[in-house]
Amino acid sequence: MIRLVGNAPIIAYKFILQQVRCLCGFQITANVGDDFKEIFETNKYGPTALACMIIYKYIMGVSFGTLARVQDMAGVPLAASTQAN
Repeated sequence: MIRLVGNAPIIAYKFILQQVRCLCGFQITANVGDDFKEIFETNKYGPTALACMIIYKYIMGVSFGTLARVQDMAGVPLAASTQAN
């Protein structure tokens, strides 16, 4: 039995860290757990996201603008101007 599932070419995960502010204005942000520390210390794009962008651009011939529109329709905006960085 095979189950096929569709999704956007690039998927994003959003982490919302809890923040507390005291009356003096000092703000404290929760620490990131050890499991996710690697995600926050590395580049914005993971290696699989970069591989996806390279495959779409240089092998399949999809422009950065078209990929940005596809990502936007899937609810994961990925600006064409940041894809080439």
